[in-house]
Amino acid sequence: MRQCKDEGDRRAAAYGAVLLASSLTDEKPLMLVEVASHSLDLVTTTLIKRNTKIPTKTSEVFITSSDYQSSISFQVNEDEHTTANDNNLLVEFQLSAVDKSSRKQIDISIENRCCLPEDGIKQVFNDAERLKWEDEKQKSRMALKIILEKYIFTIKSKIEDDEVKQETSEEFRKNVLTMCDSMLKRIDIDQMATKEDYELKNTKVESACGPIMAMSILVLTIHLDVISRDTETKNGERRHLPIDWPRRHVKSGLSSLLPPLPSTTPWW
Repeated sequence: MRQCKDEGDRRAAAYGAVLLASSLTDEKPLMLVEVASHSLDLVTTTLIKRNTKIPTKTSEVFITSSDYQSSISFQVNEDEHTTANDNNLLVEFQLSAVDKSSRKQIDISIENRCCLPEDGIKQVFNDAERLKWEDEKQKSRMALKIILEKYIFTIKSKIEDDEVKQETSEEFRKNVLTMCDSMLKRIDIDQMATKEDYELKNTKVESACGPIMAMSILVLTIHLDVISRDTETKNGERRHLPIDWPRRHVKSGLSSLLPPLPSTTPWW
């Protein structure tokens, strides 16, 4: 089976003649299949990939970005670039919670006048190849931005843990929160920051906040290790350590280790 792109009405007759001639000979039968000439996506999700046989059906589940959100706006694009702004917008529509509760079905029609002509499609493919490297740079840049933001929000959450409060001063925690808020503002303002900029920011944040993350991981590791060991003594008696035992014994942050118990009641 050979798949052919939709070449338009002027070439349809020529393809039909070729198929007819092939069917009248001893050559392997050919089948003309209509495919999507371009990928179709909803801003961040590709619904139909290029060269997918059509007609076709697909489904996707979307979630709201905030609580009690009653509607979502969608843009359907012809997609070949990483960023939505570089793609050809076909149609825009809104889906509301009322539609689901009333079981109302929305039909969206995309007319040919919205689509790119054949020459336009070829131009998009050429541009996509030429800008592929730029798209990859944009992708990696945004990935680093997301990683940095997640790390900062994790730090802001961990700094409220009891273990961190016991091992750090209020002034230190205040300085860390100030730095995190300042970094988030800089990320929001500097939308054109490069990959190298985000790497440098990430290094600074890790250098300042790494001990907090390591401290939390250490306490969690000790805590899980103690809970999972339902330990036995040599004479077969079981001994359960208190659930708050790690919190009462982590005294020096990163350098703390499991303190030995009295030799009369071994727990290993």
